[in-house]
Amino acid sequence: MHNLTDEKLKIAISMKSLWEPMTEQQRQFFLCHLQIFEFDKDKTILNIGDTPIYLMYLVEGYMKVYAQSADERLQMIHMVEPGSFFGCGNSFFDRPYQFCVKSGVQSKAAAIPLKVIYHLIWENPSIAIVFIKELSALLGTSLSHTIAMTRKHIRGRLADSLLALADKYGMEADGSTLSICLSRQDLASLSNMTTSNAIRTLSAFAQEGILELKGRCIRFINREKLKRISELG
Repeated sequence: MHNLTDEKLKIAISMKSLWEPMTEQQRQFFLCHLQIFEFDKDKTILNIGDTPIYLMYLVEGYMKVYAQSADERLQMIHMVEPGSFFGCGNSFFDRPYQFCVKSGVQSKAAAIPLKVIYHLIWENPSIAIVFIKELSALLGTSLSHTIAMTRKHIRGRLADSLLALADKYGMEADGSTLSICLSRQDLASLSNMTTSNAIRTLSAFAQEGILELKGRCIRFINREKLKRISELG
């Protein structure tokens, strides 16, 4: 029990923007209701049509966010990195989830009941500001991604996705290999292209000496050139 309490406190403190404005009494209330879950790879965390009950916060691993296409297939549109809230859009709009979230690897997440969040917001307006900023950031990221995916050519879109993955998840110890290894299908979905186009474009980048491909692992050889491709679109 002591270890679980310590883990809860550590996770709560890591939610810096949310934790710091709370009073000591609010922090104890928050900790009392905070729950911790571990998920195996490819586990569905949130599903389309589900009613929001919790606000989720990713502690370890990564999550894939899927939207449903017109033919009812799931297409990955976004990824969640550790230290991020997810599912908050629908949670605060009080409507069923319009997306699906799955764990990309073995992952750990914290869950806070929405009734707890609403109670804290009612007591402490500073906490409301935290979520206004969170939703604004999500909207800005979504808008930037939409503009990039509609205005840029295939090469620019894939370069964008690879650089974004590097910024979010970092590199291995060698400083040049992406620490996250995605399937070609997932890279294609993130870049709004077909899997075959993603494969061809990655191969072209490898032939041009920009990347080195080893299975799902991608090593950056010339990051500056990749940035130029992204900028030129």
